[in-house]
Amino acid sequence: VDSSGGTTNTYQNTVVDPSNGKLIFTALNTTKTFTIGGKTYSVTNIGASGTGTASNELTYYYNANTDTVTISGDNFTVTSQNVENKLNIRGSNNSVTGGALNDTIKIESGSNNVINGGAGNDTITMESEENEIDAGSGNDNIILNAGTTKQVKSGSGTNTITLNSNNNTNLNLTSGTNTVNGTSSGNTITLGENSNKITLTGSGNTITGGSGNNKVTIWGANSNVTLEDGNNTVQIEGANSNVITGDGDSIVKVWGQDSTIVAGDGNMNLLLSG
Repeated sequence: VDSSGGTTNTYQNTVVDPSNGKLIFTALNTTKTFTIGGKTYSVTNIGASGTGTASNELTYYYNANTDTVTISGDNFTVTSQNVENKLNIRGSNNSVTGGALNDTIKIESGSNNVINGGAGNDTITMESEENEIDAGSGNDNIILNAGTTKQVKSGSGTNTITLNSNNNTNLNLTSGTNTVNGTSSGNTITLGENSNKITLTGSGNTITGGSGNNKVTIWGANSNVTLEDGNNTVQIEGANSNVITGDGDSIVKVWGQDSTIVAGDGNMNLLLSG
């Protein structure tokens, strides 16, 4: 208390919460860092599409109980250290890159975000629509609880993709060995040369495969499956479906009317019902 001059002034200590903070930017393409939970993150004021605004703010919050950092803001590029990161993303048009270890990244809200898992066995979850994922190398787990027309690319290891949303029209699973499960319709899935397992409940799914040995099971009508020269097994329960196989040995079982089966030069064990 200062009472000089007959005036009484009271001063209070300002308490800074170490679990949250804010970065304030006044120019594009400037980079700042923050450290929280023992991990350092680099933030550049430019978005995933290469655009942004000079005056911009990013806020962050650390939950010590879950060791998770929540980042809120638009039009930023965020890069993490090569540690095990747990990140929640809230905002749009952000580019976020994980580290070289096992990251857990969740898009909680916003669109037009690009998530790069990097190396390590990552878990990436999409809770809001129209975002892009590149899982990177490692054995990755991708969970789509919201649909997207943007590319979702699997990692180069053994991956699990869970589809809990419809109309994911650009699922690029040409890398790695992939297992896809879900209750989901209107998806377009492109497979690569490795062996993959697809199990879906839903209609209007389109699957195009490479030369691996694939197993595709769909409970739903209006399915389109085109596979190349591997030894493939296809089982569809639903009308108006189309199956095309390559030169490998295939097992095809279709329950449903008005379906079309086209076999390559390999042997086919075919069962039709309906």
